[in-house]
Parts: sequence; structure tokens; C-alpha cells
Amino acid sequence: MGHARYEDLRDLEKVLAAVRTWPGISEPTKGIFYLRRKPFLHFHVKDGARWADAKIGESWGSEIPIPLNCGQRAKAKFLREVRIRYGACADGRTKECEQPGRGWRRSR
Repeated sequence: MGHARYEDLRDLEKVLAAVRTWPGISEPTKGIFYLRRKPFLHFHVKDGARWADAKIGESWGSEIPIPLNCGQRAKAKFLREVRIRYGACADGRTKECEQPGRGWRRSR
């Protein structure tokens, strides 16, 4: 499945700007983020639904829904979840974080 076009992410600009400030994060293509040269976060859009894939340790975690043109509450929830996954990857805690529910808590 292809990645979302950057036009589909414009409403997330403040969220993406926050992600860009995290140590070790690069964005070689708009909306596709790497952490220390490894893929970390990207987005998809299909049939009016948008979601993100973000790593948790060495594997991709479950999809993170982030509706098109969503409000501040949904954006904050999304950013919290991505920050948790970033922390697990950035800290190098890959063994205990390969699967959700093992060594980390999902924000709700």
C-alpha cells in the first residue's frame, strides 16, 4: 500500500512539526520519518480513512488512526502514542517493546 500524499497531511502540520524536533528524527520525504536512519513513522489514506504506522522497537506496532481533518483532541492523542513509541525506539528498549503490551503502555 502506498504512503499518503503530503496534501493529505496538511491538517497535521503542527503535529508533524513537533515530531521533527525530536532527537534522531529525520524526514527525507515529507510525511515519512526515520529514527537514526531506520524507518519510524509514515501515513496511509484509503477510502477516506487515514492512519499511521509507527515502530515500537524493531517491529511495526498496530495502526494508529488519525482521521482526516480531526480536532485537537485526536491530534494530541495521536502525538502521545507516537511519542511513547519514539521513546521505546530511541531508548533502545527493543526486546521488551517488540509487541504491544510487553514493556510499554498504550495511551488512551
